[in-house]
Amino acid sequence: MHACYVVAILFCAFAPSSAQMSPPEVKVTKPKDPALEELRNIGTVISKAVLAKDIDTLLGYDRPDMRLADDEDLRKTKRDLYCLLFDASCLHSDSRSVYDILRDSRKLGIKARDLGKWGDGFRYADLLFFDRSKVSEKMLRSSKFLCAQQGKAVVSWTFKWVNGKWESAFPMFDSGTEGLCPE
Repeated sequence: MHACYVVAILFCAFAPSSAQMSPPEVKVTKPKDPALEELRNIGTVISKAVLAKDIDTLLGYDRPDMRLADDEDLRKTKRDLYCLLFDASCLHSDSRSVYDILRDSRKLGIKARDLGKWGDGFRYADLLFFDRSKVSEKMLRSSKFLCAQQGKAVVSWTFKWVNGKWESAFPMFDSGTEGLCPE
C-alpha cells in the first residue's frame, strides 16, 4: 500500500497542473514602426554628434542644399546656427542651445513623432529631444506644451521619408522655422 501511495504522490508532484497546461497569456502589442525606429536611431547619432560638437556628422543629416552654407555657419562661433546648436550666450532670445538641453538632461529622451503624409505625398516625422526626468509622454502629446517649451526643454528636427530613407525636411533643428509652433 505504501508503494501505491508514494507513486500517487510522485505522479501528482510531476504531472503538469491545469495552470501549467493552459497556454500562456499572450499580450498583443502594436508592432513598432520600423521607419520611426530608424529615425529614432538617427536621433541617437545626432544627439551624440551635438554633445561631441561633431559638425561633420551633423552636416551628414542636413539638407543637401544647405550643407555648404551650414558648414560655414557652424564653423564660425557667432553665427546664428552655431549659437542655436552650441552657445546660447549669443542667441537673441531666452532659448537654450541644443547642446545645453542635451547636456543638462539627466535622462535624455529621443522620440520620433509621426506627422503623417503631407500635401506633397511624403511622410513627415519630428525628432524630439528632451529630458525624460522632466518631460512626460503626455506632455509631448500637447501641442501647447511643445510650443511653449520649444528651445527651453524640447528641441525638434523635422524629417521626411523619401525613397525608403529619412531626409531632413527643414534646416537643422528646425532653425528659422516655426518648428513646434505652426499656428
